[in-house]
Amino acid sequence: MEYQKGALVLFNNVVTNYGNAYNKITGSFTAPYHGLYFLTLYFMTTKPHSSLLGIFLNNERLCTSYAGSGGATGAHEVATCTTIKELKVGDILNVKAVYSQAPAILYKTDVNMKNHIGFVGFLYKTL
Repeated sequence: MEYQKGALVLFNNVVTNYGNAYNKITGSFTAPYHGLYFLTLYFMTTKPHSSLLGIFLNNERLCTSYAGSGGATGAHEVATCTTIKELKVGDILNVKAVYSQAPAILYKTDVNMKNHIGFVGFLYKTL
């Protein structure tokens, strides 16, 4: 998958979406409850491409992670960012490309159906 700087990263292969809080058309997760949420993003790219992706809350960056272009030609780089954050009902989360070597190439799924990019969020505790 290719992404330019500032682009929303969409996750079309949604494994679990209890309550339909994630909208795979817009790429937005809307918090259904006030509480503490566990959030993590992971992705993989390959040389010579590099990417900086982030989790955004109401368009403000919560965390970012960088998969660089170091290593041997064709080498894969992986990255992750994880945070626990208080969300209020209606808060909106997105994953965006903060920086990319135009364009960033991210691995979505290989032939064995193993996901190499994903976003996980769940309610840890209601407040």
